[in-house]
Amino acid sequence: MDSAALNLHDFYAGLERIFQQIGSTVDGNIPTGHNWHRELLQQMESDLPELRPPVLTTEAVKSLDEFLRFRHVLRNILCLSV
Repeated sequence: MDSAALNLHDFYAGLERIFQQIGSTVDGNIPTGHNWHRELLQQMESDLPELRPPVLTTEAVKSLDEFLRFRHVLRNILCLSV
């Protein structure tokens, strides 16, 4: 069970790194601050006509938001168990 949870965590973390790369190199900015993870997903859903089409559909953002919440819970559990 632990291995599956960590694999899901790593899956989302890998996607987030890709989204950060798109944000910094294509969009020219990535969100900062407390809610940057969710804002990054929303940024990837945005259509930027002069730069790029949406990277993610609305449905994909909803699904990935569940991974984001799972990742947050998992990190909090791991911090408490150390």
